Amino acid sequence: MKNREAYQWTKERAKAKSAFDLHLTIYSAIIILLATINFSTTPEYLWIKWPLIAWSIVVFLYALRVIIFTHRRII
Repeated sequence: MKNREAYQWTKERAKAKSAFDLHLTIYSAIIILLATINFSTTPEYLWIKWPLIAWSIVVFLYALRVIIFTHRRII
């Protein structure tokens, strides 16, 4: 029974890491896109800092959840 639980835990952890990787990839692509738009349209005002700060906090909290809080193992 323990092997089955360990397998399930490992499967869920891998799924969570995969979802985080996807979120991080989308975050990077959209921030680059927004930075390009910002620098090409209004370089005198850097509004990119607001989505960058807000989304970075969200990605950081998501990383904590995936990396740290799913690290606990079911025994």
